[in-house]
Amino acid sequence: MAGEGTFRFGAGRLSLDLIRTLRYRGRPDEVEELPSAAGWDAWLRRAGLDEPRDADPDRAVLARELREHVAALIGAFAEHGLAAVRGADLDAVNAAAAHPVPAPRLGAGGALRHVSEHPGAAVRSLLARDALDVLSTIDQDRLRRCADPDCRTLFIDTSRPGSRRWCAMAGCGDRAKKAQQRARDRGPDPA
Repeated sequence: MAGEGTFRFGAGRLSLDLIRTLRYRGRPDEVEELPSAAGWDAWLRRAGLDEPRDADPDRAVLARELREHVAALIGAFAEHGLAAVRGADLDAVNAAAAHPVPAPRLGAGGALRHVSEHPGAAVRSLLARDALDVLSTIDQDRLRRCADPDCRTLFIDTSRPGSRRWCAMAGCGDRAKKAQQRARDRGPDPA
């Protein structure tokens, strides 16, 4: 299991960061970062979504189900455009988005809290709404897969020229640049 400190953020939207909680998707070395309620709670803390607190014992299962629906929709959109966004995955994300989101409440001491009668559904609603917003407002050409063949994570390219290749320069980009430098240092291939 991945630890709390290993979650990856920075894809440009929380719904995309949620998708990243299944590392190496579809490969034999796939890693589930939300295997338990504790893992889901840790991800919510890192994402800043841990209030209101969700006590549902099935919260990690529900989160993984939403993640897979979001991954299917956004993956289809990235590959084939908005026309590919339909079916059971869209129905599930729309249903999750229909729940009320946490409401802000200012306490007597001035502290802002978020409250909900159904905290788990409220947090999943925020993530589902974010996914729907990605599908309806992000230019398909700006939604990219990381150029690192070991990663292939979806991210939003917010660079001015629209030429970003890696999900994060600090990881995939650095590895690619180091590999290029090693290849240059070795010189031309004698074959």
